[in-house]
Parts: sequence; C-alpha cells; structure tokens
Amino acid sequence: MLTLGSPANAAPKLEIIHSGERKWELLKADLEQASSSICLEYYHFADDASGREIRDVLLRKAGEGIPIRLIVENVAHGFMPKQFFTEMEKAGVEVRYFTDLDSWDALSDINERDHRKIAVIDSRIGYLGGMNLADDYHYRWRDTHLRLEGPSVTQLERVFYRMWTARGGKGAPEESPASLPDDGIEIVTGGPAYPVFVKKYLEALQSARTYAYIETPYFCPPDTLVSALKTTASRGVDVRIIVPKKTDHGFMDLANQSFFPELLEAGIRIYEYLPRLDHSKVFLCDDAQCWIGSGNFDNRSLYLNYEVCAIIRDAAITTAQKDCFFSLLKECHEVSAAEAVRRSKDSRFLERLIRLLESQL
Repeated sequence: MLTLGSPANAAPKLEIIHSGERKWELLKADLEQASSSICLEYYHFADDASGREIRDVLLRKAGEGIPIRLIVENVAHGFMPKQFFTEMEKAGVEVRYFTDLDSWDALSDINERDHRKIAVIDSRIGYLGGMNLADDYHYRWRDTHLRLEGPSVTQLERVFYRMWTARGGKGAPEESPASLPDDGIEIVTGGPAYPVFVKKYLEALQSARTYAYIETPYFCPPDTLVSALKTTASRGVDVRIIVPKKTDHGFMDLANQSFFPELLEAGIRIYEYLPRLDHSKVFLCDDAQCWIGSGNFDNRSLYLNYEVCAIIRDAAITTAQKDCFFSLLKECHEVSAAEAVRRSKDSRFLERLIRLLESQL
C-alpha cells in the first residue's frame, strides 16, 4: 500500500492493482469486513464463477443487515437477464438498472452506457479502474485497477450516489458544502452531456514536456486528440502507445491499426502487447500525472459512456507506474512504419469501413 506525499492529515493510501487475482483477494476481504455500507457500480457483473464469488459475499452481508446498493449496466451485455440480480434483491440488495427498458425513452438512451467500475465500502475504501466482475478480468486478461483509502474515497462515493439518485435510488447522504482535503488525487467523471476527458487530455498533452504514455485496449480517438498527440510528438516529447495485439473485438483490431501509419509518421512509437488482452486504461505524463480509470482512448468512452478516472499527481507513483509501462514493453512488438503501411494496404477497405463508424467505437 503506497502513501502519497501529501500532508499527513490528508494523505491517502492506495494500491495499483495489475492482476485480477489480487483485486478479487482485496475486494472480497474488504466486502467481508464491511460494517456499514457497500456501494457497487459495474458495467459488467457476470453470472459466471467470478461474478458468483462476489454475489455470494453480497448475499452473506445482506443477511447481516448491511445496506448494499448496486447499479448495473443492463444493456451492454445482450440485455442481461435479471434473474442473477433478482436473487440478490430478494436477499435485501437494492439494485438499480442503468437503462429502464420499460420506458419509452430507452430507445433514445440505449446508446449511452454506464462503463464505470466502482466499489465503495463503509465510505472509507474505494475501488475504480478497468476490471469488471467477471472471469475475463479475474483470470484471463491483464488489467489495471486502483484501491484507495482517504479523502478521495469521499469524491468517489459522491460519484456513485449521483448516479444512484439519477436512477431513482433513495438514501443518498447529503453532500457537505465544505471542500474536501487535497490529497493529491482528483476523481474525474465524464458522460455524454459533459465530455470532460477530451479537455483533460488536451490540457495534459499541451503541457507535456518530457513524455506522454498511453495504455489502452481500444484506440479510436477524435481528430482533436490525434492532432494533439502528433503536435506533442513534434515538440520532441516522447509519445508512446501500448495496445493489445488482439482485442476481444476483431473490428477494434482494425480500428486500432488504422491510426498507426499517421501516428508513426509523426514520430509516435506504438507497441502491441503480445501475451493476452491488456484491458488497462492508463495515461502517464512527465512524472507528474498518473491516470487510472475505466475509460478507453476512444470516441465511445470520451463522448458516449459514463466513465470515472483517478488522476494521481505524485512523482513517485507516476514514476513507479512508468517503470511498469516499460516492463510491459519487453512483452510487446514495436510496430514499424513500413509494417503499418503494409498492414494498412492489406486491410484498407475494412479499415475505411470501420472508420466510418468511429464515432460509435
């Protein structure tokens, strides 16, 4: 567990988690110890072995009388049946579904998704990042998640309860008008009505002086960010991007690769992670900013999804995560400009077809 270099009365503790096994170990232990409240907001809470592990803990804690509130993204995974959650509701878990499929508004809202992965336990422990509650995230994929203790957990809990209230949930605590202590972590949220992450990325890239590193499974950004990345590299900043060699969606492989030729020509270095899908969403800049969150570097996360991210402004933590980034490069293939052009020629028609849909990717 790391502590930021903040004043002692505000300094948070955090752990950057790089394996699903470690997240399950920590999350299950924290859930088992919960004594006052559990709040969960997940894009994917699967009816598989890993999802059932968490569900069983929730059933036990509900039986102890602990208030449990759960927000579920119920459209993204094939209109997931409610039976898995009905058992929890019967045990006393309060469940709210992101999309009301019984409402006439559902057809207009169905393209908006709650892509967050949030847990807040007893208002003092928080989790966010890329890992959903499913086997892929527990065993199969590489990913990055964050466990927090300290004032930033209050920020995260407020994010949860704003969505909870928006989805008809009751019992949200009243927000204090007093400002929270500055603990070096900013919890940032974005959604269709407030695409704040585009602004945040532009500000970071414009201020970058030494390096800007991106780790994302899906790379399909708007033109403004492509231009910003190229401009940043033209100033001599070391810009590098890690994407998986193979994603879980074949069309996203093509979408990722369609950007390679112009980025490489601009001096940006691109790496494909080989062992398995890397689902991490990480951005690092100048030993000054370490971003870990739920949002991909694509149009959907930037403009259509509800996302959450922790921006950690701490040199030691950013440097440690940079070391992790460089260790990953040992398991990557660096894409050459000639290779990227050759690939693009071979799949030009499909790439162009995919790019027509890039606003939805």
